[in-house]
Order: sequence, then structure tokens, then C-alpha cells
Amino acid sequence: MPVWSVVWPARSRFRVASVSKLFPIIGVLQLAEQGRIDLEADVNDYLADFHITNPFAEPLRVRHLLTHTDGFGARDLATFALRPDRLRPLGVVLAHDLDPPVQEPGRLITYGSYGTALAGHLVEQVSGLRFEEAMDRLIFGPLGMQRSSFAQDLPPDVAREAAVVYTYDESRGYQPMPPIYSNTPPTGGLRTTASDMAQVLIALLNGGRAAEGRILGERMAQAMIDRQFTPHPGLPGVTYGFMEEVANGRRALTRDGSGMGVRARVYLLPEQHLGYFYAQNSAGDAVVEALNRALLDHCYPAARPAPRPLADAHVRARRYAGVYRPTQTNDHTLVKIEALAVGELRVTAGPDGSLTITPLGMGDVWGGFAGSSTWVEVAPQLFQRVDREQYAAFGQEAGRHVTHLFSGAGYHGTYRKLPWHDGSTVQLSIAAVCLLVFLVTPIAWLSSAAFGTAPPQPGLARLARGLGAVVSVLDLVGLLGLAYALLIRRVAGFPAMAAGISSLAAAMLGVLLFAAVLGAGLAILTVLAWKDGFWSFWGRLHYTLLTIASLTFTGWLAGWNLLGFRY
Repeated sequence: MPVWSVVWPARSRFRVASVSKLFPIIGVLQLAEQGRIDLEADVNDYLADFHITNPFAEPLRVRHLLTHTDGFGARDLATFALRPDRLRPLGVVLAHDLDPPVQEPGRLITYGSYGTALAGHLVEQVSGLRFEEAMDRLIFGPLGMQRSSFAQDLPPDVAREAAVVYTYDESRGYQPMPPIYSNTPPTGGLRTTASDMAQVLIALLNGGRAAEGRILGERMAQAMIDRQFTPHPGLPGVTYGFMEEVANGRRALTRDGSGMGVRARVYLLPEQHLGYFYAQNSAGDAVVEALNRALLDHCYPAARPAPRPLADAHVRARRYAGVYRPTQTNDHTLVKIEALAVGELRVTAGPDGSLTITPLGMGDVWGGFAGSSTWVEVAPQLFQRVDREQYAAFGQEAGRHVTHLFSGAGYHGTYRKLPWHDGSTVQLSIAAVCLLVFLVTPIAWLSSAAFGTAPPQPGLARLARGLGAVVSVLDLVGLLGLAYALLIRRVAGFPAMAAGISSLAAAMLGVLLFAAVLGAGLAILTVLAWKDGFWSFWGRLHYTLLTIASLTFTGWLAGWNLLGFRY
């Protein structure tokens, strides 16, 4: 059973996950109003302690950080600490962890945390204050938000007002989570109350001013309401801080927070001067989505007529079919391996021109594609979901080849169309076949030795088999151990890598690297086996298959950033 307690709107402090991102964005806009930050300037102009390496011609501009068009890849690695004494200063975290953009800045929405964390660091650099202090001075103070803070280690009297975060276990029910501390507070470290957040909503809907004071001038406040970027003119886009959507025929803005065991949302209907703040101290989307739908249907009921597809949609439908992966997939570190479990979409075309979009693996994270859904083309490259008011669009290269899928819901994810061999199904199959060879090989050889079916062999042949067995076992242990150490093992309810690379994970990376070095010797021994006639024909064929599996597996590990210590 859930644990119930009294919630006081003015006193109960909730973690709000990515709703926190609104505040560094407001801070940057406030400094821009003062002439201390130029939104068009290169981010590096404001960084004193490190610089961003950008492989693209387009500079990484400050405004890109405010619209999730910075191009950075996701990095779900060491995002929190279990003890406050293990937290690092924001500038140190960014200098160590921030990799070059994986997409050209300003071109695509690549939702993630490090762009907003960098915006928070710009506030530090320009204001001369620590981020937590800057938020107090720029936002919380002017709005009278006395119970809001980005501080991670709360004093005991303040901690007593913090809502305990719970996780659900089928066997034990709701269990309190241990305290966790964000290494990038601007992206998800805010604790606040409903009453404090009400002041923010009032200010955003009232030209930057609430009863207590002003946080933005009217022009910058409007910039948080107006669309700043969209990948397709018919698709809901992003403002400075919010994601657009269409709800019962009305334009809505949302900022969702989901992570660290909580769920939160700020939702605005600007033209209706209405908004709400929602927070729950456990994970899950069901309640907030039901609330949102009920509110809209009660206050602004509207018929949702079936979308009318273009007459020639069936002519183009097949070009959109394929498997798509989020563009913020990390290209630089072992975090890339997450793509094999989370986030890919399969798009299939029907004979009538409709599309079916199906999340693969553990489901979609970024684009609001919940379950399998059917879509029809209502404008060139623009699709509407048949059972709800939701849109998606496709991007083409030179007007011919489809390259991207753009979502107009959720976190407005952008997905890159994959070649057939790069999808998770094919990639996992490659790994599975290699692991099967590694599993069968030592078992077969041990059985042969135990039952005396193998004729005596020269010393080099015995060395070849011994090396093959060692490589097989090391690759098996290394990959399975790494999967456990990074993803299967849980820390505070999250995959362990969210708390950093453990000594076990580092050891398993070392095992895989050692196996790859030894595996190079299998190729030489395979040539000698055929030259000198080791074993029978079938024995030499088996050894050749093992060598191919070892070399293929090494290439597979390198492709997924698992060869070496890439973190």
C-alpha cells in the first residue's frame, strides 16, 4: 500500500527533476536583458575554465542551450552521487564530462541535460555567483520563493519538509529511496513547493511579473511563450524553456520532469492565461496524463475529428519505413550502449499510406510514442496520429532520402533513420551469435577431453585450443559482467552507471580489452592450423569460426565504445 502523509502546498518540498531546467534558462534570459549575455554569441566566449570542442562550422550559441538544439549527446553516467561529500562543482563536472556535440548546433532538437547544465554554468560565470546563490538572487528572492532551493545537502530543519521519494516493488510495495544528490543541479536538482511554483507560473503568464516582484521583462517573458525552433513548420516546436503541443485545438506549453524517482510538470495554456504545477514523489506517467486529459476535456472540450490523409499518401509511405534511433545517442562514451535497450522506433507502412510507429526495446523515452500507434499524412511529410491530437514529421536529404523523424510531443525527440545493419535487433543478434560461439567452444573442448574423443595433438595445437578457451571465457565474463555492473545492478533504483563507473565495471572493461589483445593471436593460430593440419577438417572449421567470432566481437565492442575505458 502507498504511504500517505499530509502535503502542505506552502511547506512540502518536492524534487521536480527536469522542471528545474526552467530556472537556469530564466537566469540566462535575465542576464541577456541586462546586456551581460548575448544570446547569439558563442558559448565559449563566456567560459573561463574550459572550452567546448565543436566539430561543426555552426558555433554553439547561447540560445541553442535554451531550446535543446545544442547538439550534445545524452550522458546518463555519474549523474548523481549517494553522498554529498562526493558531489563535484558544476564547472568541474562539465570540464570533465562534456563531450563535443554529436549533431550540428541549431539544427535538431537533441533533448538532454548537459546543455542546460552549461546554461547554468554560464549564469555562474557571468554573475560571479555559485549557481545556487545566483538562483536565490535572480529568481527566488524577487518572487518570494522562500522554500525553493537548488542546494543538494539540506540542513536538517529544511530536510524535514522534503517529500520522501518512494519506489514501488511488487513484493514489498512502496519503499523509501535513499537520498541522492544531483551532480548537475541546474538540470534536475530543484526542491520547491506548490506555492512557490505558483509564483513562477503567474510571472510567466503575466509578462514576467508576479505580485511579489519581476523576474523578466515583457520581451524575454514572451520569448518563453513564443516558438523559437521547430524542425517542420506544421509541427509543434520549442520555446525558451517549454515544449509546444496542441491540446483540444489549443496551443499548450509543457515542461516535464521525470527522473531521480519523481514525476513533475509545469503546463501552460498561454492564450487562456491558465497553468498548473504537478509533482509526485514517485515515478510514473499515468496520474499526470489522466489529470491533464481530464482538465482539458472539462475546461475546453473539443471534438477531435479523424485526420484527413492526403490523397497521394500511399505513394510516399514506403520511403518512411525503417528503424530510427534518437539523435542524442552518445557517440563518445560507453553510454552509447543504452541505445540497444531504449529508444528506437520501428516505422512500417500500410497499403493505404498510413504508418505504424512502434517503440522497440524498453520503449520510447523522448518522443511521446507510447505503444504502437497509427499515423496518416495530413501535409507533406507531416503526420497526425489517428486516435489523438499528436503530430510527427519527417526530414529528407536533398528532397529524396528520408533521414530523420521528428516528434511533436513528449520531449520532442529527433530520431535518425538507421541503415539496416545498425538497428538494435541486428546488433544484438551479432553479439548473441558471438557469445553463443564463446559458450559452446570451451564446453565442446572440455567434453572432448573428458571422454577421450580427441586424438593427441602437438604442443602448438594445445596452445591454440587453450588460447581459444581463454578468449571465449574472458569475452563471456567481460560482457555479461559489464552488463550487470552498468545496467542490471541498481543503485537507488537506477542503473548503476548513473552513480558512476564502479570498480567492477572498470575491471570488466579491462577483461574485454585483454581478450581483444589475445584474440589477435587466434588469427595467426588459425592460419597455422590449416597449414600444419591440426585436428580434423571440422575441428579446423570450428577454430576458424571461433576466430571470426572473436574478431567480429572485438569490432562490435569498439563500435559501441566498450573497447577500452571510454568514460
